[in-house]
Amino acid sequence: MRGIKNLSCSFHGIVSLSAKKRCLPTASILGRRSLGTDSRIINCDIADIAIPDLNFSQMCWSRVEQYKDNVALVDAVSGRSFTFSEARSLAKSFGSGLLRLGGQLGDVVAIVLPNIPEYPIIFMGASEAGFVLTTLNPTYTAGEIRGQLVNSEAKFVVTIPQMVSKVKEATEGLDVKIILAGNTSDSSCSSLEDLLKDQLGLTPSSQPNQTDIAVMPYSSGTTGVPKGVMLTHRNLVANMAQLALPELEFMDREEVTVCVLPIFHIFAMNVTMSNILWNGGKMVTVPMFEPNMFLKTLLDYRPTFLHLAPPLVGFLASHPAVTPEHLASVHTIFVGAAPAGPALINKFHSKAPNVRFREGFGMTEMAPAITFTRGNLADNKLGSTGQLLPNTRMKVLDLTTGEEMLAGETGELCFQGPQVMPGYFKNDKATAETLFDGWLHTGDIGYFDEGGHVFLVDRKKELIKVKGLQVAPAELEDLIRSMATVQDVAVIGIPDDRSGEVPRAYVVKADDNLEEVDVKDYVASSLSKHKHLAGGVEFVKEIPKSAAGKILRKDLKASYNK
Repeated sequence: MRGIKNLSCSFHGIVSLSAKKRCLPTASILGRRSLGTDSRIINCDIADIAIPDLNFSQMCWSRVEQYKDNVALVDAVSGRSFTFSEARSLAKSFGSGLLRLGGQLGDVVAIVLPNIPEYPIIFMGASEAGFVLTTLNPTYTAGEIRGQLVNSEAKFVVTIPQMVSKVKEATEGLDVKIILAGNTSDSSCSSLEDLLKDQLGLTPSSQPNQTDIAVMPYSSGTTGVPKGVMLTHRNLVANMAQLALPELEFMDREEVTVCVLPIFHIFAMNVTMSNILWNGGKMVTVPMFEPNMFLKTLLDYRPTFLHLAPPLVGFLASHPAVTPEHLASVHTIFVGAAPAGPALINKFHSKAPNVRFREGFGMTEMAPAITFTRGNLADNKLGSTGQLLPNTRMKVLDLTTGEEMLAGETGELCFQGPQVMPGYFKNDKATAETLFDGWLHTGDIGYFDEGGHVFLVDRKKELIKVKGLQVAPAELEDLIRSMATVQDVAVIGIPDDRSGEVPRAYVVKADDNLEEVDVKDYVASSLSKHKHLAGGVEFVKEIPKSAAGKILRKDLKASYNK
């Protein structure tokens, strides 16, 4: 794993208490600049900020003394909690314990855990001691776990007793040490409890540098084989500093949130977890989404903001058990991972009109935030994912010619910024296909307007080509979702002899009386002919989605092709 060290690196808000309180001493605002309506390359209208010269753990713990007696982490199930002082001490012990187990600077530690309070402790302790983290979906099969462990060259894996059997199956024949959390007498595994008590005070020979790799989350694989995204300490720190821009009103001090999004995903990792620690907030961890438990947690802990994916917004907007009281303490929800769409936003506001709804756009490869809606909602536009973060540049390329486009013209979104990854681990081909000409090419389709607001249309690989005309699944999904009789929807393209491809919708009913003709007629009355559901409508119990809330269109296509 030494080979991934020393690589140079070539997601929405809360009411501000005061501008003075929100400003960073190490990330000062340097000025403001105009976009320019004829520009083909746009910058954030707010000038660049200075990125703190800290590694990730130093950044996250930089205010720990100020909040040392505050509760930082809470388990929603058991009520277990840790103050900032306790969490900081335990993290140091864990890093020391890894070194005592024979770990070395740059070794990879894999985490196969649900959301529990120990997750940030393990993450921060390993990071401070100079290890590289790779995070896994705890619902993975043994085969999927093994694939990531092998690809990432992991030396340690942390899990819980409920998952240890498949982790053991995944590590069979590999030189990987298993660390087990919870009460256990399994002599074949090291005990997390023992490591958290480590008092030997072992320290690495040197602190990790900003250019060292900090974490390797794996891309979702919705459009291909999962890839290890190498993110440096500077990538993570830069994105934290970018989000601290006062105009964003992203996170005030001592906020409270319920973390239901999985921490293994970059959104919860470096938008929720890191910034809660940095700002002295309280993070209540929910190990999995279960409606009754989630709603009880909202009432018990009264979060001030929530980070959500669109499916969770849909639950809050549509489920009859959700009352205004569940959202009474929440002033803002921040939505990422996938476009929400105007229909879902309007449906949510019909349930909770006083909760601010804000969106951002990002990707794992950018640590993850790229655009964010501003704190002053009057500056935002419905359907937009916001404006660029400082230090970030953007251009839009024509899908056929590669020509740089003007405002209002749709094409592939490309970005530059300090949050851009140096590449994919052991995958030069994928790196070269994503990072070239000095830009990160996202594969996402969208445009910007003359005010610099960014609009996401769809994934390039997911566009449906009907007689050469492009159809965006997201457009059809947003329209169909606006039907009162529809709970959820996904659209794919299927082969057609005459048209090449035609759209097909998969619909979850909100009304048992809904029929295929109802959905087809609704689309036909609203959109041009090439966007009609010539591929039909199939009613399903649920739409397959990743843990981050992205529709797994490849699963729907595989099911159709059987």
